[in-house]
Amino acid sequence: MDREHLIERIMNGFNVFDGDRGVKPDGGRSWWTRKIKTLLCELGNELGCYTCASLDKELVNNGEWLFDVTWLDWNDKLYSVPMVAECEQGNRYDIRDDFQKLLVARADVRLMVCDAGRVPNDSRAERTVNLLCEWIDAFKGTQLGDTYLLVAWERDENSQRWHSHRYRISVTGEGADARLMEPSRLPVD
Repeated sequence: MDREHLIERIMNGFNVFDGDRGVKPDGGRSWWTRKIKTLLCELGNELGCYTCASLDKELVNNGEWLFDVTWLDWNDKLYSVPMVAECEQGNRYDIRDDFQKLLVARADVRLMVCDAGRVPNDSRAERTVNLLCEWIDAFKGTQLGDTYLLVAWERDENSQRWHSHRYRISVTGEGADARLMEPSRLPVD
């Protein structure tokens, strides 16, 4: 599976969440996490991956396996791990704890989905991506070419309008380098 195509499909999948919901979209952390996991498992199934998550059996091939969502290239043998994801709606320490799981993963793409909080005038998403880059650079197991994706949600003061900031973090010879990704509104083949 081509990594660039995989990244584009994952990041464009989050387009359905952006915008005005008219009511608080989260309805609680578990509801929001369930929606994200469902989206990722449906996409993984569409791409021919063996999907693992704690969701209804008709959505996944297996229960949660190491991460909130895991896509495997598996047929009685594990060939590769195209994607692993962690979803955390808590504070920066909760995000750190879940992100550390992604640091040790050997997957083509590692995805962190988190709540950056309410945004009065500053970009918490930018602060979040900077923290992730620090953690990647500090981890001695980081390898050249490692790829991480971040979807950080910001919401307005009344929690009714949500916007995601999407970043690709690539490990280069200079360390972790984050790039804001503008979501495409066109479907990907």
